Amino acid sequence: MDVLSVAQFCLAINTLLGELGEFAIQGEISALKISGNQALFIDLKDTKEQALLRLSNYAPRVTGLNLVREGMEVIAHGRLEMYPPTGSFSFKVRKLEPVGEGALKQAFEQLKQILQNEGLFSTARKREIEAPITKIALITAKNSAAYSDFTKILQEGNFGGEVDFYPVTVQGDKAETEIIHAFNEINSQARIKNYQVVVLIRGGGSLEDLKAFNSEGVARAVFGSALPVIVGVGHEIDVSIADFVADVRASTPSQAAYYMLQINAQFLETVFAQLDLHLQKLKDSLPSKSYMQQLLQLCEQRLRVRLVPFQLADANLGFSRIVRGKLQNEMYKIKSNLNSYENSLEKLPNELDKSKIAVTNLAKLLAAYGPEQVLERGYTLIKDEAGNYIAQKSALKPGNKIAIRFSDGDADAQIT
Repeated sequence: MDVLSVAQFCLAINTLLGELGEFAIQGEISALKISGNQALFIDLKDTKEQALLRLSNYAPRVTGLNLVREGMEVIAHGRLEMYPPTGSFSFKVRKLEPVGEGALKQAFEQLKQILQNEGLFSTARKREIEAPITKIALITAKNSAAYSDFTKILQEGNFGGEVDFYPVTVQGDKAETEIIHAFNEINSQARIKNYQVVVLIRGGGSLEDLKAFNSEGVARAVFGSALPVIVGVGHEIDVSIADFVADVRASTPSQAAYYMLQINAQFLETVFAQLDLHLQKLKDSLPSKSYMQQLLQLCEQRLRVRLVPFQLADANLGFSRIVRGKLQNEMYKIKSNLNSYENSLEKLPNELDKSKIAVTNLAKLLAAYGPEQVLERGYTLIKDEAGNYIAQKSALKPGNKIAIRFSDGDADAQIT
């Protein structure tokens, strides 16, 4: 048998203990002490039998320490280790979680006060969501009622945008870690995928069920998000710490979806209001003659039917169906009266020049909502041979033929 030194033996023991992995142990805090150099010592006793475990670590490294106190029942997460200088065993605690409705309520109020004092709930820091919303990053549980309600309402409301789904567990031991990881992944992809907002939703439940949404880790993930965050939890009566930190609080997952639709509806109303204002200015500048009124109607119909829908469709905003449905009757009138209107145009060169100037100005206004300005900055749109837009590298393979749209025209290419 090899003879080991004391230090070698302690090293061997700690190696074996490390291979056991992490434990989650429930008990009552009978003593809690933090030394002057921030060393933490906790005595955790069994609530039913005579058993005691010593917990230790560097206090700033222990998550949830500020939410617990002596006499509180907790779950301690950590690993076993032996401290070589004294030869004593202890449980190196990494995270502390209060247990029981009363303890969770107390921890909720404590964390709420801490984060409020730090300014995480301040209305001054809450961000507005850019309209129109065309790309959403959704965080919730797979096959959940929250996911079904949210996506169903968007579909029924003709949202037309895209929703990228980041599935997580929303309760249990893994929930907090998975939600934080989802935020980190979205932050790293935000610019590449052109997300405008993050939506975090789940159904209602008890304080135990909502523990992840009341955790400090998730609260700071919401606060540190690169994009505005909408949080919708459960029912009207359910309010979580994440709700207070979010840029927008929706009382339910369904209300979060309705909020998305409302933002886009208001955007369309603004576009049409600006269009009507400029058309009215054009109308007021023309002579009050019947053929000029017909000309104006033609311009108005063409602008609405052709410019607005196709500008928005090119930008992949998904609003073209809404606009086309709104103007379907006017399109029929254009086809039936086009010849008579064009004859009128030949007789009105001076008036037409004025109208062209007004239409050009209006087209510039509408172009602000389309892709042209984006293309001018060096971006391109890529289509495959079937005419479908390509958004991912994985959709292309060597030999594929593609069409590339630049700001000044199109070019054909082949993937090598």
